[in-house]
Amino acid sequence: MTQAMTPCLFALHAISRQIATLPNSWRPRCFAWLLLIAIWQISGAVAADDTASLPVAESSTQTSEVGVPLLLDYPLLQRLLVSQLFTGDGDSRELLNDPSGCSELLLSDPELAPRDSRLEVLADLDARIGVGAPGACATLLTWQGRIRVTGRPEARNNGTALGFAPDRVQLLDRAGQPVDNDRLQQMADSSVITLFDRFVVDLAPHLQSVAAILPEVLPRHSRQQIDALLKTLKLSELRVTDEALAADIVFEVEKPSKPLTPERALTGEELALWEERWQLMDSLLVLAVTHYAAETELQALRDTLLEVLIESRYRLRDALVETPGSGEDPVRDWFLQSWQALAPVIRRIGLEQPGHEHLLLFDLIAAGDALAALDQLGPSIGLD
Repeated sequence: MTQAMTPCLFALHAISRQIATLPNSWRPRCFAWLLLIAIWQISGAVAADDTASLPVAESSTQTSEVGVPLLLDYPLLQRLLVSQLFTGDGDSRELLNDPSGCSELLLSDPELAPRDSRLEVLADLDARIGVGAPGACATLLTWQGRIRVTGRPEARNNGTALGFAPDRVQLLDRAGQPVDNDRLQQMADSSVITLFDRFVVDLAPHLQSVAAILPEVLPRHSRQQIDALLKTLKLSELRVTDEALAADIVFEVEKPSKPLTPERALTGEELALWEERWQLMDSLLVLAVTHYAAETELQALRDTLLEVLIESRYRLRDALVETPGSGEDPVRDWFLQSWQALAPVIRRIGLEQPGHEHLLLFDLIAAGDALAALDQLGPSIGLD
């Protein structure tokens, strides 16, 4: 390990304390990226001497597809839908924008939910159809009820965005029963489908959070292999489930021709240097866990965060002083089991946040899930 890492980690530690003083809406992304940076600094320092002589994977025609699970909860999608499309007072949207002011189709209070393996949006509809000029309108029709829009999710922008493709608009009365009104239906069909077709969730920045970590954890792959891998990164297999809109972030990774050999245990001197740096990392973890715990009222989530923190402190140290047998890696087991416990908690806490803080946690979750997905391919993939 290089002594240059110490001031770097001390700087991270100082920055983390400053983050604790920031407004709540800024903290999640700052903590998430500081965690990743600190982990890379520590692991990079420990492995610097060992990886310098590692052979780069030779070119191979054998590839494996990796699927990183992506779950978008319906409350999250509804918030994004409202923020994009329903920008009027009381979460409303005027569809006609009639210059004369005589006609109006006003949607409000949208509710997004799954329906028979498709997406459905229910919203209130206030309609007034008239003719004339401003201040001199003759009203031909007034109507109040609801509207149901159904469609399917789809990948857009070459698999880097998520869109909604509406294909059916149905008028309902206040009791939820279908209503026949040809004139109103015709107006609603064109304007409503046009509106909802514009709903897009751009995932490109978050896909890059997966892309950013791959070169760090696949050191046996050449730059050319990594670049080829990143070009395959995209959304796939969109599925509407009862709990969430599910998809996979997929990419193809080339298997190195030489299998990994087990890492030796740290020497006493290496362990002492690692513990010196881990004390700073531990302090950062405490600050992050304290922040996330304060953002939830659910005691069970707070308890889980604390359990993960305490157990991880000791399990990682124990793993580093073991020399694993062939095909074993206690550090990988430590990471994956801790992540499986932590990721659902962060998602739950994120959904409790007002605004869009939950999306700020996606970078950290996606990167961790990518490591878990790569691990399923086994040691032959070269995951470090």
